[in-house]
Amino acid sequence: MNDLASKITCWLPDPADSDTVKVNDLFKEMKTVAEKLNKNTPRDVRLTPPGKKDNEDIKLWEAIKKATDWCQPGKFEDYLEGKIVEGPFCQGRPCKGREFYGEKAYEDLLKMASDFLKIEVDEQSIFFNMQKSAYDQLKGKSGTCWNDDTLKRRLENPILMELIWSYWMEEGGLIQTLNAIAIRFQNKRHPALKNTLGQFAIDPLRPLSNLLWGYIQKENDRLSLPRRLHEYSYQYGLTLCGKAVPQLQALESREKFLKSFHNLLFNSARFFRDLDDMTIRADSFPLLNSLKELQLILAEGANNQFGDMTWTTRVEMLAQCWLLDQPEMQEFFGGRILIPYKENWMRCVDTMKRLQSWTPVSITHFVNLAKLGERLLLSVRYGGWDDANDDSASAYVWADHWRDAIQGYIHAYQAATGVDLTQSSPMNYRQPSPLIHKDAA
Repeated sequence: MNDLASKITCWLPDPADSDTVKVNDLFKEMKTVAEKLNKNTPRDVRLTPPGKKDNEDIKLWEAIKKATDWCQPGKFEDYLEGKIVEGPFCQGRPCKGREFYGEKAYEDLLKMASDFLKIEVDEQSIFFNMQKSAYDQLKGKSGTCWNDDTLKRRLENPILMELIWSYWMEEGGLIQTLNAIAIRFQNKRHPALKNTLGQFAIDPLRPLSNLLWGYIQKENDRLSLPRRLHEYSYQYGLTLCGKAVPQLQALESREKFLKSFHNLLFNSARFFRDLDDMTIRADSFPLLNSLKELQLILAEGANNQFGDMTWTTRVEMLAQCWLLDQPEMQEFFGGRILIPYKENWMRCVDTMKRLQSWTPVSITHFVNLAKLGERLLLSVRYGGWDDANDDSASAYVWADHWRDAIQGYIHAYQAATGVDLTQSSPMNYRQPSPLIHKDAA
């Protein structure tokens, strides 16, 4: 290296020769470079990741993020702030005379929860790839109760919600917490509950008293545990554990869902490891196969109660979260103030679980599983994986776009169940509910 400059000087042609002027200039530049190299200055040598690719499904994924951000209890609380005084509530109660009593306040709460969800549905209009084939098959068929325009509008405005959100919220203890409160409100004893709510007494002048009355009176109108349980099994093959859980008598169960979904997460984690190692080229073809397989399984369960069950459970659970978020609940349950919660109702659920010695896993992890799991399944359900024509680039873009959601779900699942989905293990395919409750007292 030290003799490189002198060697280049010997190679230079005669400057007097007009035919070699351009070549001479080139060798002078080479000599300059060689002199710089001889100075032994440090040089940066780096590997760069491949550039990000584009995909037509990105618009769909952004719509999913927007919809799932909106359909959350915190957003519903913000929505009600401007409605309670001006609308059918007066600080949580009916506004006129004898309507302070009865069930109307809770009925109004459910109606506003339904209206709240319709806002996002009305704004959403994307004709999804997966639904084109369904539209083509049904279009113009005799016996279809809608005309083609109505059918198309229904397909263009799907409900961007998944029932798995309700599953994880129920697994986290939301409904059980309200059930325990309702039992105490009626002055009942229950063999499965510890007598830790003896001081729960809401005076009749507080708004929550009338709301809880309506909540209890409307119990027969809400979705029962067996109905929810059978639909969890029908769509996802998932079960619940607990003393109140009846024996499942499902006619059909999506038993392959859990294995397919967790294989997708495992392949995603392996793909991310390869992607971060820039000495190799990450293979996204296994991801594409996993996406296709999971979409088929999800499509098999999108029948009968699909849609209505998802909508109704979301409305009821939004109302339950709002009830727990009220000042009367916060005053009674208190909770550990230094624990960071995104929303106030979560503190009540965790406090109740400690009082009753239920699962010690924080509701925070279940909320993350609900939100992130919903996003991932929606992106798979409505993605155009059948049109990918074995082009793994679409799977690459999907994984890159949803990387934070995938890794967040894997972490929350491990925190809740103790199972690391980044490792290949038979534990990945076990039902999560028994794993969650194994440490309960």
